[in-house]
Amino acid sequence: MTGRFADLRRMAAGLRRWRTVWTVLANLVPVVCVLLFGWKAAVLLILYWSENLIIGAAYAVRIFSSGMAWGRGGQMLSLFLVPFFVVHYGMFCFVHGIFVMLITTIGGGTMLMPAMSIPELYARVETLTRTEAGFALSLLTIAALHAGDLVGWLMRGGPARTNPMNLMFEPYGRIVVLHLGIMGGTVVIIILGQPIWALLVLAIMKTLVELGRFGRIAASPETLQQTESALKELNEKLGGR
Repeated sequence: MTGRFADLRRMAAGLRRWRTVWTVLANLVPVVCVLLFGWKAAVLLILYWSENLIIGAAYAVRIFSSGMAWGRGGQMLSLFLVPFFVVHYGMFCFVHGIFVMLITTIGGGTMLMPAMSIPELYARVETLTRTEAGFALSLLTIAALHAGDLVGWLMRGGPARTNPMNLMFEPYGRIVVLHLGIMGGTVVIIILGQPIWALLVLAIMKTLVELGRFGRIAASPETLQQTESALKELNEKLGGR
């Protein structure tokens, strides 16, 4: 049994090392699409926004699995936190998506009117997967990156090393830091007339931010200790009933 766990940890360590390579490859696909298919800034921006939805789905799994690792208290907490996170993070991405569509409207292209509802946002992304060469492949490689990251986190014992309350806040910093920069950069690119070199600079800068994991909100040791103490206390109370 111990040997199996050791094998899993070695595999997880291997996945972690490969994350850098896969991050570069996943972010290289849009760069190739800009060069080969003449992607405009609107397409690149919507792809990066769509990545937030993939990250949200991965974090919903993290919150749930972490709750399962923390006994009855954690399990009950995760049953509340997962739906709450889905709604809260989903609304955050929805508002963000409206701003993204407004920016793409400024740039012209295929976006005639900004999307102002969830079905409209979905329709815009779905249309791009069918009509824009390389868009579906880019989404798949990004999804594979975050799926691999999630699997590695699970295999390294991530659920027990943190807790669902702390995990809830981690993805928001990425959106604020990374996407404010991306949206601002996209506006500048549109004003410049969308030259290819500017689009490539935007994609490269996004890759460097991803590699540095800037904007990730990690709980301080004090916060982690407080939330873990609260979970242990909740488990004790539930165990006493």
